[in-house]
Amino acid sequence: MYKHYRFLFVFLLFSVSVSGQVTLTQEDLFAIIRKYHPVAKQAALLKERGNQEILKSKGNFDPYVYSDLDQKYFSGKQYYDLFDIGMKVPTWYGPDIKLGYDRNAGLLLNPENSTPGAGLVFAGVSAPILQGLMIDKRRTAVMQAKLFAQSTETEQLRILNNLFYEAAQSYWQWVAYGNQVQIYEDALELASRRYQMTKESFRLGDRAAIDTTEAYLQVQDRQFNLSQVELLYQNAGLELSGFLWGENETPMEITDKLSPVMLDSISSFNLIDQENIDRSIENLSLAHPDLRMYDFKLKDLGLEQRWKREKLKPKLNLEYNFLSYSNQNPLYRFPTQYKWGIDFSMPILLREAKGDLALTQIKIQETQYAVNQKRLEISNKIKAYYNEQQTLKSQLSLYEGMLKNYQRLLTGEQTRFNLGESSLFLINARETSLISAQIKFIDIQSKLLKNKAAIQWAQGELGSL
Repeated sequence: MYKHYRFLFVFLLFSVSVSGQVTLTQEDLFAIIRKYHPVAKQAALLKERGNQEILKSKGNFDPYVYSDLDQKYFSGKQYYDLFDIGMKVPTWYGPDIKLGYDRNAGLLLNPENSTPGAGLVFAGVSAPILQGLMIDKRRTAVMQAKLFAQSTETEQLRILNNLFYEAAQSYWQWVAYGNQVQIYEDALELASRRYQMTKESFRLGDRAAIDTTEAYLQVQDRQFNLSQVELLYQNAGLELSGFLWGENETPMEITDKLSPVMLDSISSFNLIDQENIDRSIENLSLAHPDLRMYDFKLKDLGLEQRWKREKLKPKLNLEYNFLSYSNQNPLYRFPTQYKWGIDFSMPILLREAKGDLALTQIKIQETQYAVNQKRLEISNKIKAYYNEQQTLKSQLSLYEGMLKNYQRLLTGEQTRFNLGESSLFLINARETSLISAQIKFIDIQSKLLKNKAAIQWAQGELGSL
C-alpha cells in the first residue's frame, strides 16, 4: 500500500505544480514506465492479441450454413430446379457432422438428383480415416494459437526486461551527476566562506593580498566545475525523461521537484551474491524470457512437425448420410435409406510432403542450435557482469579507505594552517584531491549500480521487478 501511494505522489509531481520535493527511486521509475510507457503498453497488448488469435483459430470449428439454388429455363421449359440447404458442424476429433434438405425438380432433371416432391432430408457424417484422424490443420492452428497466447506473457517480460535495463542505465547516470552536483555545491560554499574569511584577514592585516587572489581563484575554479557537472546533470535528466510518460501518451520531464537518491556505502547496495548467480545460470532455460521464447518456438515447430508427418499418410475419407422424406418419420426404414462413399488419394512420390517435413526438422535443429548458443552467451554474460561487480566492489572498498585518508590529510593540513605552518595553496590542493576522490567514489558507485541492473537484465529478471 505504501508503494502504491508513493507512486501516485511521485507521478503527481510530474503532472501538476506541487510544493516540496521527493526522491525519485528506481522502483518509482519502473512503476511509471510499466504503467504509462508506450512500449510497456504495447507489450501489455500482447496478451489480448494472444486471446484473439485463439478466438480466430477456433473459427475453423464454427458451424456454418449453406444454401444453393440452380435453375435452368429454355424454350419455355424448366430444365431443372435444384435447391439444397444445410448446416455443417466441424468437430475437434476430425469428423464433420452434416444436416440438410434437398428438393429437386424439372423436365430434364438428372435422375440421380431426383427427390420426392416434398424434398429429401439427410443427416450424416464425413470422417477422415487415415490423414487427418489424429491431427489436422484446424486442430494444429488452435494448439499453435494457445501456445502463442501462453508465450505473450513471456514476451511481455522480455520487452520490459530490455526497457528497464535501458532506463536503469540512464537513471543511475542521472543519480551520479546529481550526487556530484551536491559535492561541488558544498565545495563551492566552502571555498566562498574561505574567500570571505581571507578577505577579512587581509583587511585586518593578517593575510597578504596574494592569499585573497588564491582564495578567489579557488572559488572560480569550483564555479566552473559546478557549471560543467550541472550541464551533465541536466542532460542526463533529459535522457531519463525519455522513459517518462503520463496518461494519454503525454511525455513527462524531470523537474526540480524530483531529486536523485544520495549514494551511500556499499553495504546498502544489496549486491548479487555468487549463490544467486549459480542458481540463475542453472535455471536459465526455465526463467530467462529469451530462452523461454525459444522453448515456445520449439513447441510450435513440434506441432508443425506433427501435422506435416501426418500429411505423409494417404487421404481416405468416409462419408455416410441417412436419407428420409421431409414429411416422414426420420427413423422410418432406418438404416435402409442412405448414401455413402469413400474418397481416396495419395501422391505416388510424396515429394512435397517429405520436403515440407524435412524443412521443419531443419528449422527445429537450427532453433536448438540457437538455443544452445543463446544459453552459453547469457551464461557468459552473467559471469562477466558478476566479475565486473566483484572488481568494482573491491575498488569501491579501496576508495572508501582512500577517502578517509584524504580527509585526514586535509584535516591535518588545516591544523598546520591554523598554526601558521602551512599555506592556503596547500589547503586548496588537499581539498581538491579530496573532491576528486569523492567524484571518483560516486562514479564507481554509479557503475556498480549500473552493473547490478545489468546482471539482473542478463538473468532476465528486470522485467518482473
